[in-house]
Amino acid sequence: MEDFIREFSSITVCYTRNWEEVRIRGKFVSVIEEESKLECVLSKWYYTIDLEKQTNIIISLHQDEDKIRFTESRKQIMDLSIAILRKENETNEITLVESLDFSISPNVQVELNLPPGTYIILPRNTGCFFGRPFDKTQVSPIQFYNWDEKKLNPIFISTIKVKN
Repeated sequence: MEDFIREFSSITVCYTRNWEEVRIRGKFVSVIEEESKLECVLSKWYYTIDLEKQTNIIISLHQDEDKIRFTESRKQIMDLSIAILRKENETNEITLVESLDFSISPNVQVELNLPPGTYIILPRNTGCFFGRPFDKTQVSPIQFYNWDEKKLNPIFISTIKVKN
């Protein structure tokens, strides 16, 4: 155990039993309120699920990681959280079921046993680690190609690469 702790900062546990899985690509966007001119970061989408019976559900939120994040990449790990809300269809009321504390981690996960009903899954981010300066003029231009080394800049590669 001591060797493991010395070598690794986190562990991700994968479940290996029969289950149904859905993966949906999401996005956080920066929004400026018109009246106050304050900038905030919101999930572009929220997700709803209708459960017909008591269900054990695992909800995870993952950030894409690139291999150069901690060296040359300008991407930062964002602080993540998930809020699970229950919607009462008859009264149109929404109540909080579970909310995770914000975690500066590539992924967060919550496991719940939920009764039948309609639920809203809301990915959350404070925007503190959104990965760009507030004043866009502060960013120096990136050279996409290093002519001396005859190769593309790793930041450029991480921006355009496609994951399968």
